[in-house]
Order: sequence, then structure tokens, then C-alpha cells
Amino acid sequence: MLKSKDGNLKDDEQIYVRTDLEGRITLANNAFFKLSGFSKDDLIGSKHNVLRHNLMPSVIYDVLWHKIKRDETVIVFFKNLSKSGKEYWIVNEISPLMEYGKKVGYLSQGGKAPKEAIKEIEILYDLLIQVEKKENFMKSKKALANFLYNKKMIYSEYVGYLLEKEDRWYSSLF
Repeated sequence: MLKSKDGNLKDDEQIYVRTDLEGRITLANNAFFKLSGFSKDDLIGSKHNVLRHNLMPSVIYDVLWHKIKRDETVIVFFKNLSKSGKEYWIVNEISPLMEYGKKVGYLSQGGKAPKEAIKEIEILYDLLIQVEKKENFMKSKKALANFLYNKKMIYSEYVGYLLEKEDRWYSSLF
């Protein structure tokens, strides 16, 4: 079995990250630190967006925050950057973290995104990034809505459709 290196994750390896309500990392597993190339000291207390790739559409984060602030769970494909600058794809389920009936943060767990799904999601993300750069965020939001309308799906259905193609750990999420 291959060891994980900066920016790599084994097919069956899962990452786990806990954040506070503002998205600052409070806890994570070793697989997450190995994947990102950052140490615990680098990331604990930092906002999760330190990993954000510049070709990750803002509108996808808008969908994410809209859902989790309403205490809904969402599954998102992320294109991230490791500490060394290597890009990597993951798919994570993010949900509100509740303690004694009060939301205290968010739990993100997931793993390696399937290659076939990445091919499809990259087409969408590239479109959204182009619209964001040439136009603005609101036009990108409309482009996402139009894309999903043409697919006759809402965002969660589209992500589910992509993940159904390759049955791995996330099959239990749907």
C-alpha cells in the first residue's frame, strides 16, 4: 500500500476536520494533515480557506455556507492546494456540529474524489470561474442555477449523481 504524500490520499482513506462557526480549524485527523502538507501548528486556529485553490468558484462556497448556516448537510467537491502548492481534489460532507442542542461548529469528513467525477465537476467549476472573472459573482450564481436547471437537478442531486458513478465510502451518505 502506498503512503500518503503531500497532496495525495489513498482511495479508502478518510479525512476529518472540525471547525468553529467561523470556519477556523479546531481539530483534524492525521490523514488531513498529511494530505495538506501542513502541520497541526500551521492549521489549528486557521480558517479552512487557507487550503482554497484560486480556481475554486466562490459560488460553490456560497452554496456551502447557505446550507450549513441553515443546519443542513452538504456534500462538496473541493479543489485545494497543499502547503507545497500541489493541487488535490477531495469530496467532503459538511454538517453542523451540535452540542447540547446548540450549534458550535461544523464537521467536514470525506476523502479522495473519484477521477470520473472530477472530470465532470471541473467543467462546471471552469465555467463558473470564467463567469466570475469576466463578469461577477451574481452572474456566476446565475450560471450555476442555469447549469443545474438544464440538468433538471438541484445541487445536492448533481453531486449525488456524480458520486453514484463510483461506489466507495460516500455511498452511505445518500
